[in-house]
Amino acid sequence: MLLVMKLICGTSNAKLIGKAIFSICRLETSTLKSFGITVAITLLTTPQSSWCCCRTCKFNSLPANGPPHIAGGRHACNWYNSCIIAPLNNMLKATFDIIPENARQEEMQNSLLLMEVGEKVFSYVLYNKQEQRFMGLRQYNLDFMPGKPVMEALQEILAGDELLQLSYREAFVIYHYTDSNLLPEKLFHIELNKPVTELVFGNAHKGLLLSEKIPGWNVYNIYRIPREAHALMQHKFAAGKYWHYYTIMLSGIEKESSGDGVLKVIVASDRIIVAVFKKHALQLIQTYQYDTPDDVSYHLLALCNRFDLDNEQVILKISGLLDEQSILYQELFKYFLHLEWEEITESSRLHEAFESYPAHYFSPLLNMALCV
Repeated sequence: MLLVMKLICGTSNAKLIGKAIFSICRLETSTLKSFGITVAITLLTTPQSSWCCCRTCKFNSLPANGPPHIAGGRHACNWYNSCIIAPLNNMLKATFDIIPENARQEEMQNSLLLMEVGEKVFSYVLYNKQEQRFMGLRQYNLDFMPGKPVMEALQEILAGDELLQLSYREAFVIYHYTDSNLLPEKLFHIELNKPVTELVFGNAHKGLLLSEKIPGWNVYNIYRIPREAHALMQHKFAAGKYWHYYTIMLSGIEKESSGDGVLKVIVASDRIIVAVFKKHALQLIQTYQYDTPDDVSYHLLALCNRFDLDNEQVILKISGLLDEQSILYQELFKYFLHLEWEEITESSRLHEAFESYPAHYFSPLLNMALCV
């Protein structure tokens, strides 16, 4: 057993630390971040534990046979799966690996490749336009390995994932970084990119400034991304096309269908992306960090108050890593009476490999593949 432990806490937490280590030693590989602790453990044994360390489930009272959202032999939670790595080498292992075992290379190469590159996550989806069928999806967590820079992890994935070595008809890169501002088209000028970004987000982080018009909304998205990330993606996919997450997300929403009092919420393991619509007009799109379900309800209720929306009448369109049994869903249901799952369009089909997962888990990324 290889045990690497870094403790930044006082002796008063010694008993708590001991109990935590005892719990996670039953996992093949896991990380724990609490009380200022970072623990990384790698065991060359078969995991036997039903214990879950994810942000979504850790607030639940778990049954002895494991959390309720284990589907098809795989844990359906992003935070838990981000702990699983290959114990015999440093190659990152996918959090979600939804690739058909019998997939043919020609069938994959005829697909559209759409990738999401973010601060903590790298994902990609394969979509066959001719058959209108999603062929597969993979998602990696970039920040779970202590001491390894995120860009180094991204570079390893781009070099080591066998499907990313194929040549695709089309390749799209969706940057999911939070330094983004929306500016009305009539006020936009490219020279405003830098002052607007630094006014809102500061200039401590130097990066590449980009801007693009959001189709159908008469606004421009001004955003900042790490130069290293863009250089890696351009080197790997020289003919690829590049967009921001907010741009593609909004381009898939028609003004007429945006509604009067709608909050579109995408749930990740430690953050939510929220778009607020009122009277068929976009009011805000922003990313919020959260630690507990209470944080999420606080952010959403604050938005309702800010834009004068009745939380009992507003419609929450939810997608991402959430289900009705989670504490987070139950917390939202206390304050919001109209909750709807947002899934992919009916005209597209999913490969059988997706059957083990709820349709709304990956609908944000899948729907983006239909927009590009």
